[in-house]
Amino acid sequence: MNESYRTVDLTHRLESGMPIYPGDRPEPQITTQVGSQYTTSEIQIGSHYGTHLDAPRHFLPGGKTIDEFDIGRFTGPALCLPREYSGAMALDLTIDELEAIRQLQPHWLIVRTGFDRFWGRPEYFQAHPYLSAEFARQLVELKISGIGIDFPSVDAADAADRNYPIHHLLMEHEILILENLTNLTDLPLGKLFTLTALPLKIDADGAPARVVASF
Repeated sequence: MNESYRTVDLTHRLESGMPIYPGDRPEPQITTQVGSQYTTSEIQIGSHYGTHLDAPRHFLPGGKTIDEFDIGRFTGPALCLPREYSGAMALDLTIDELEAIRQLQPHWLIVRTGFDRFWGRPEYFQAHPYLSAEFARQLVELKISGIGIDFPSVDAADAADRNYPIHHLLMEHEILILENLTNLTDLPLGKLFTLTALPLKIDADGAPARVVASF
């Protein structure tokens, strides 16, 4: 066994009362019943709760559901892009990052801002960073399979007024969106690692996922 090989869990815990995007229903609820012979739990969650994947159907009525993607789309080489959180601002790719992406050819890009430290606080859904329109266009041009973030949305908190343009652009090109990641400080920088983000196999517009990085 290679003792230097690491696997890092990038997933928030699913639990009753967990943070959910404003307006989402139902309230998350996990109820456990302990019987004399066995224990069972009832789980009530939405398709975009906790660490989850967005499928095109989330914004495109005729788009793919999460179960229509080949299993291979949910795992592959990834590159972590570090950022310092400095308020609700648009994020861009740097020239050096573009060069690294073209050289390393990752399937996934993971944006690490440290914003997951606000998980459970009101500002988590109000003051988060987001992707610029240019960032999203570059993802399409680079043929990236998926983008992962440690904040709640690739769109700005007030994007409903503009019909969520970043989501629409990425979904139109079937770029998977992985939201609400955590523990990204444990990821290596400047080199590829393996990302695995396995959603529930369900006919839906998205699904909670268990996400791990291996390197």
